Amino acid sequence: MRVLVLGGTSFMGPHVVGHLCGRGCEVAVFNRGQTQLDLSDRVQHFVGDRRRLTESKDELRRYAPHV
Repeated sequence: MRVLVLGGTSFMGPHVVGHLCGRGCEVAVFNRGQTQLDLSDRVQHFVGDRRRLTESKDELRRYAPHV
């Protein structure tokens, strides 16, 4: 399953991302790029602002998340 996590770098995000990776999911995070996180090589990272999703729509469509 391909999962897109909004944020994913603070509070419970790293735990959610780690859990999803551990379950075999293909995971990507979408955030502003302001918080650095040592993401697994398996996690794709998109930088953008959720309030301006239209600026990232083509990139996110190509990723085509299921969730």
